[in-house]
Amino acid sequence: MQLARYNFSPNELLELGHRLARQEQVLAAMKEEKKIVNKRHSDHIKTLEDTIAELSQKINDGYEEREIVQPRLAFEEPIPVGKQPRKQ
Repeated sequence: MQLARYNFSPNELLELGHRLARQEQVLAAMKEEKKIVNKRHSDHIKTLEDTIAELSQKINDGYEEREIVQPRLAFEEPIPVGKQPRKQ
């Protein structure tokens, strides 16, 4: 098979330029989407790693620190109006 050189016409070059520009836009959009997906995956992985580290620490220590909640005594709360005991 023998090949011969073909020079593109101005219209063909223009069309090739448009196709190239469209492909560049598609590529740029895909790269941006890849960044977003990678960031989302990285955030999810970090969350899992943090949870695993926290659970491992609890297992290794055998305990965790918890806040002590003071019980509220009933007589400290005001009696709502209309529910006060009546004198007989």
